[in-house]
Amino acid sequence: MKDQKEKEVGRLRKIGKSILILLGCCAVGESHAQRPAVSLTVSKKEVASKNTVSFTVTTNVEGNVKIDFPVSFEADYSVMHGVDQRMDPSGKLSTYSYTQQSGQFTKEGTFTFCAFLTFRNKIYKSNKITVKVNNSFAEDDLKVKSSDPVFGIIQASKNSVYEGEPVLLKARIFSYINVNFLESYDPFMADKSMEEHVFQNGRQEVEQTKVNGKDALTFDYGKKLFIPVATGKVKIKPYEMVLECEGRLFSKKVRFTSSSITLNVKPLPTGAPKDFIDAVGTYSISQKEVALSTLKQGEVFSIEVTVSGVGNIHNTTAPTLNLPAGCVIYGDPERKEDVNFTEEGAVGMVTYIFNVQVTKAGQIDFLEPSFSYFDPIKEKYVTVKGQKYSLNVKADKAFQAVLVKQLPNNGNKSGGSTDIVSIKKEVKKEGTNWFLVSGISGGIVCLSFLFLFLIKRKREESRIVAKEQLTETKIVRIEDLVNEPTLVNVRSLSELETLLDQANEFAIQYPQILIAVLAHKLAINFVSREKVFSELAVKNQILADNLRAYVDNCDHYRYGFGSVELKSEEILNSTKNGISLL
Repeated sequence: MKDQKEKEVGRLRKIGKSILILLGCCAVGESHAQRPAVSLTVSKKEVASKNTVSFTVTTNVEGNVKIDFPVSFEADYSVMHGVDQRMDPSGKLSTYSYTQQSGQFTKEGTFTFCAFLTFRNKIYKSNKITVKVNNSFAEDDLKVKSSDPVFGIIQASKNSVYEGEPVLLKARIFSYINVNFLESYDPFMADKSMEEHVFQNGRQEVEQTKVNGKDALTFDYGKKLFIPVATGKVKIKPYEMVLECEGRLFSKKVRFTSSSITLNVKPLPTGAPKDFIDAVGTYSISQKEVALSTLKQGEVFSIEVTVSGVGNIHNTTAPTLNLPAGCVIYGDPERKEDVNFTEEGAVGMVTYIFNVQVTKAGQIDFLEPSFSYFDPIKEKYVTVKGQKYSLNVKADKAFQAVLVKQLPNNGNKSGGSTDIVSIKKEVKKEGTNWFLVSGISGGIVCLSFLFLFLIKRKREESRIVAKEQLTETKIVRIEDLVNEPTLVNVRSLSELETLLDQANEFAIQYPQILIAVLAHKLAINFVSREKVFSELAVKNQILADNLRAYVDNCDHYRYGFGSVELKSEEILNSTKNGISLL
């Protein structure tokens, strides 16, 4: 009996050890699942010597960060650390750590350097950035006519861009007096149709600068990524903002309207290559052939072509396949997209899966897949190519292919090749009637022509409709302080329960989720704060006032520089009780 118990205890220990090992492996796998990444950005790429400039290192893991500053850079003693959360297009929330360091360059020149992240005894290198230091940018290169104590301008990463080239715009605010918090913001807008992507605003970092030789405070706000869909002059209309600033005895509200700017959108140069996929930016190509282990005549295999890069990658079309004789594309290619929107543009990859049918036996040699894009920096079209490859196809006597027509490309992005109607049947050795065979063949050819004509017409109509939809893209107006969500997915206040101990994140998410919930209950299609609260006031004025006060409380906490208290749990419970009455 005792031996049996000891054996049972030993068996349980082995099981427990196995479980611990398995959990350890899972933990290691989870920790290595996220590849460490480090990014370095700068507040100004051109700056005068002895003027303040800020550098920010962003990482997706927590580790030791160091910026390899040049000798002529004098860093300030204070270093700012923080954590930010961003949501990708799929809705997944990712956590990023950032470190911000400010200072001044003491000499003129052009300096290129990067940052380093030490994580688990490994060193990861960031991207390189280049800063030009020139005394011609004295006084922070800002000369303004305004004598107002608070004013704003719109800054663009470029004032002249090509059609399809992303451009980053942001509101920049200057103040000669201390700012307590930001009370409201009505964003800048384009007067023509442009695709736009709004970045979420976090807590703002106020920096010191000089304007017209005077000391001033400045901060950035309301960043938007614009992608032009038409050419010509585009005026960016001013934004309006209300700040609470310090007064002699009491604080005061300052309302101002910024200046405007004009963007020049240039058309792409003529003479684009035939394999141009409407891509503007910087791109590369990769490929993968997924062939059957035993490929027979008449069977279908897959070719995966991946387009990677930064620019307007989400608006690109499928590249051309240079198929040899004896192959035909089987249906339309499948498209898989993994794209995020950053301050540089749309970044990621798009994979096209082509199904190709082989109609002849023997070794088939395939040319490399290729596509062309327009590089706005080099201002020319660039062609990239993949790799050549070969496949061995076994003969199948039961397969017959009837040649229909040799079709040119005619702009068909899926590639131009001989279209084939494949027939797989048992071949009989009996005599046939020549007239009957001719009639059947002629009928097949006519039907094939009709079928190809209908497919081509349908594809052309789809292409025209897609182009019209892109050209007629409406400008989405984002109201007030935050990037409000659309009602694609109905959100719930329960999402906020996990953020009760994260005051800053609660202050960011509460207005967004509240507006989405109210808009859904009130059946409002266009989501904006003012419209939602106006509709709510018609039904319940007291509830509208209370919820608006909670939203203001969140905004004041985010932009009040630590001077406002946020009672997250009390706000959430009161909101749930109020909305339950609707």
